Amino acid sequence: MLIPHSSFTQNRKKLIFYLIENPNLIMIDESAGFTDLEPNFIVKNVSEFCQIMDDLMEKFPDTIQNYDYYHFVEIHKWRYLPDKQY
Repeated sequence: MLIPHSSFTQNRKKLIFYLIENPNLIMIDESAGFTDLEPNFIVKNVSEFCQIMDDLMEKFPDTIQNYDYYHFVEIHKWRYLPDKQY
C-alpha cells in the first residue's frame, strides 16, 4: 500500500488497528522503499481479497493512495531468516 506522506502519520495508526482486526491478516511489513505498508492476507480466493481491499479503500480513501498485490497459489515453505549452516 502506498500512503501519501501528508496522511501517513495522521491515519497510519487507524489503518493498522483496522488491519489487525481482519481475521485474514497474517502480518504487516513496514517498508522504506516502494511501499509504506505491506499487509499479508491468507484468503480463499481472489474475490475475498478484492472484498478486503474494496473495504479498505472505502474506509480509508484519503490514506491509501494505491496498492499492488501478489497472488500466491501455494506456499511450500516460508522462511524469514536463513538457517544456520555450520
